[in-house]
Amino acid sequence: MSGNKAANTHVAIHSTSIEETNNDLNVSLYAAWKDTWMIDSSTTHHIMPHASDFSSYSKIKGAVCLGDKSTVAQEGVGSVTIKTSKGYTIMLSNVLHIPMVNTCFIAVSTLETKESKINFTSGRAKILIRGKKIASGVRDQKLYWLDVVPIVNLNLHAGSTPASIHTWYQHMGHI
Repeated sequence: MSGNKAANTHVAIHSTSIEETNNDLNVSLYAAWKDTWMIDSSTTHHIMPHASDFSSYSKIKGAVCLGDKSTVAQEGVGSVTIKTSKGYTIMLSNVLHIPMVNTCFIAVSTLETKESKINFTSGRAKILIRGKKIASGVRDQKLYWLDVVPIVNLNLHAGSTPASIHTWYQHMGHI
């Protein structure tokens, strides 16, 4: 991997190249605050704002173009694990780390180019791989949100250094 380029891949799905314009990645983002994954047909790459959620990570600085032609800083790229409400664990690779966004984005176009099928009907979204439903989502207002199960991480969004039991005791007041 070189420069600011990333190729999205995830478990059981082949990798592909990205679109590039003027050495910046083209991505369209929504301004929403929700601690789950938005299923987004206009985002070209999976995006995660929280460095602590990456299972592997490389610092790669760059600029990401938004749909309104503004840019935000990309701090890195790596792998993120999500667990669907259907019980499947999915590893998304080469997810862009963009701290300035407040939402996690799963890119429909990336899934589709990886031989996944995404159906949107009656306020529900279904993600299928080889005909098997691995994930689903629901429409809230005009946006679709992936149904995920939280992966337990006591240090979630707290940084890269794990907190000690003493620190947790000070914050919680009990053990």
